[in-house]
Amino acid sequence: VHGDINSSCQQTALNIEHHFVCLLFVCIHLRQQYLHQYAQHLDLFNFSCSLLLRQGMTIFEKTENNFIQQEFPTLETLMSSNSSDMPPSSSVTNDESSTDGLWDYKYLSPKQLEGFKAYKYNSQDTSPISQYICHPFWNWIVEFCPKWVAPNVLTLLGFLMSVLIYIILSVYDWDFFASSPDRPSSYPTIPSWVWALCAVLHLLSHTLDGIDGKQARRTGNSGPLGELFDHGIDSWQSGFIPVMAYSLFGRGVGFNEANAWECLGAMMIIHTGFIMSHWEKYTTRILFLPWGYDFLMIFFGFVYFASSILGTAVWRIPLFGFNTVRLVEAGLIFGIFFIQLPQTLYNIHVARQAGTHRPHSFLSSMKPWVSSTIINTLITIWMIFSPNDILQSEPRVVYFLLASLISNSATRLIVSTMSATVCELFNFMSVPLALLVSLVCLFQPSLNVERSVLYGASVTFTLAHIHYGACVVRQMCAMLNIAAFTVKQRS
Repeated sequence: VHGDINSSCQQTALNIEHHFVCLLFVCIHLRQQYLHQYAQHLDLFNFSCSLLLRQGMTIFEKTENNFIQQEFPTLETLMSSNSSDMPPSSSVTNDESSTDGLWDYKYLSPKQLEGFKAYKYNSQDTSPISQYICHPFWNWIVEFCPKWVAPNVLTLLGFLMSVLIYIILSVYDWDFFASSPDRPSSYPTIPSWVWALCAVLHLLSHTLDGIDGKQARRTGNSGPLGELFDHGIDSWQSGFIPVMAYSLFGRGVGFNEANAWECLGAMMIIHTGFIMSHWEKYTTRILFLPWGYDFLMIFFGFVYFASSILGTAVWRIPLFGFNTVRLVEAGLIFGIFFIQLPQTLYNIHVARQAGTHRPHSFLSSMKPWVSSTIINTLITIWMIFSPNDILQSEPRVVYFLLASLISNSATRLIVSTMSATVCELFNFMSVPLALLVSLVCLFQPSLNVERSVLYGASVTFTLAHIHYGACVVRQMCAMLNIAAFTVKQRS
């Protein structure tokens, strides 16, 4: 600095790829300290700092690291200080140094980010099926998984297998008539090999969902991001389960047949159970894993395999005067409302008595139910007052729309639960959904118009949900300084 400032700054600009952060702040510090002493070199100093900043932002953008933006938010302020002494051409523009893009929207507030930093996983799994069947099997199978495979990759692969089942069944059975006794003569049946493939994919999906947390502990990569990603995926996947099962039993109109309304109700009941589990954690700080989930996944894996051998007609054989459809519905209702709900209320009561619950008021503690209730109500109103009975015309699209909406609501609840913040009362998706439902019910459009509205809403809300999830994951990766789908090596 006391020598040739001009050559020093030139050398600094040449070495920015290796040491630009340190050199940049050295330049800024020296600029402030020796401003008056070396005023004649101020323009060159500003040019060098500007060049360092621009090149540095480019390098960090390529590595998806916003270290400068998070840790040194006053960088541009320092460089623009004493602007009266700086020529206009030497300033750094905000547009050139900005790294915000489509997938960089900040859904998480600073308070939520701080809550995630302090988060500690706390759960209880007392299910006999989990304790004596699933976990021993998962502990054995995870040992065959390479340690370079990231836990979130396993979670995503498991979800994609469920999506693949959904797509395969959509191709072979779009209207759910393939297994129905009321199947039109021109409607094809589902080949037995499809059910066998669905069984394999279903059980693999459940296995991958079970070993992702164990893989995280094996590789030393446990953290809030993995849990959020896992449970957020589960909230979406849970909506596919009753829809895929609907193709097993077939769509009919008789007492012992499953109609489109029953599948819609089953989706809402399963989502109610999912919301209930995380509402329980929202209040008690402990995630009590429900007993029914592992049983349901294993049961449907068995049903897929049996269907590939015996055919789907076997599920219409009466048992105690009822076929399998009615027994499954009765078991679902009993499990959610007569087993899970009393247990949830008891756990909340115990936490309040022990003083370990979150200090929410009664109204605040009920907020997690508002958003999902509004969505379910709006969808139900649309289906009831649809001028073209759209649920009977396009049931699969209606189910997919509901799954995306409820998953977004559940994921936001999970974010509030893990970050120890108050759950939001309304989901922003409820506003355009309410507008669409109002317009359809008010103007009574034709079938083609209403179908276009339904398809457009499904695509739009699904993309909005994906955008929310991707941006939240990227925001947490930036906060934790990790990558979502690679294993962070531990020393």
